[in-house]
Amino acid sequence: RYDAQAVSNILNAFAKANVRDEELFEELSRVAMRLPMNSFSGQHVATILNAYTRVGIINEELFKHMSSLLRYWDRFGQLTPSRVAPQAVALILNAFARAKIEDIDLFERMARLVQLHLHSPLDGPLDLVPSSSLAAEVSQPSPQVDTGGTREAMSPQAVSNIVNACANGNFKAPQLLNTLERAIMAFDGRSMSLQHVSCIANGMVRLGQAPLPMLEHLTKLARNMSPSSPADPSGPLSLSLLANALCKSEVSDEESFRWIAKQAQRYEASAFSAQSVAMLANSFARAGRRDH
Repeated sequence: RYDAQAVSNILNAFAKANVRDEELFEELSRVAMRLPMNSFSGQHVATILNAYTRVGIINEELFKHMSSLLRYWDRFGQLTPSRVAPQAVALILNAFARAKIEDIDLFERMARLVQLHLHSPLDGPLDLVPSSSLAAEVSQPSPQVDTGGTREAMSPQAVSNIVNACANGNFKAPQLLNTLERAIMAFDGRSMSLQHVSCIANGMVRLGQAPLPMLEHLTKLARNMSPSSPADPSGPLSLSLLANALCKSEVSDEESFRWIAKQAQRYEASAFSAQSVAMLANSFARAGRRDH
């Protein structure tokens, strides 16, 4: 007899092995939709949805079912930070964005969950993302709710995934973006890579929430990081994304562009893709940095 843990484990194993077995994924979607809603954890939901997007099988019926499951939890006050961890929130949002399934109501509910994860009483009253759906039943905590006195430790990877899922889904709730911006400004570089910095910077620029102090903070973190291997393909792509973010936000930061140029020349030719070359060249040209 299958349970939610077994279904998520099997799907995750096949997705990680890049085995696209449509018949198996279809059967397990039917199994998942027959299971009791309260038998799932937030991680089960995230792992299942991520497995489908990872192998490129978009089962809209399953995605709608999981969206209904999350709304069911929210209706009874069970869509909480303790039930859905930061990385699970990120994976769920990213799965819907990658599957190109527009579900604004779900994004709003998950956005409120992100805010609860990141909120500290020191930030003042919590301004939650409102619901745009007249039919939405939302368990919104009062601003006086004690969230523990400290900000939840949300990893740079989770924040990066959430920012890019919102950018890909064109979800621009100002309350969420303000919360994310405060979290980004609190990063000190620990457990952070150049890839995290560039993805966050590029995503926030796409969302229209990239003030100069935040971009300066992110580029400062990047400049203080140890360089990766000259053969690492993620290095040139990350540098190109960061240059693109600075260019699009019209930040005139000579020091950062010089740093990016110097770092780019460290990498072997094989580490560059056509995309990273084109993006770097275009960003430097548009920013008027032709001397590099």
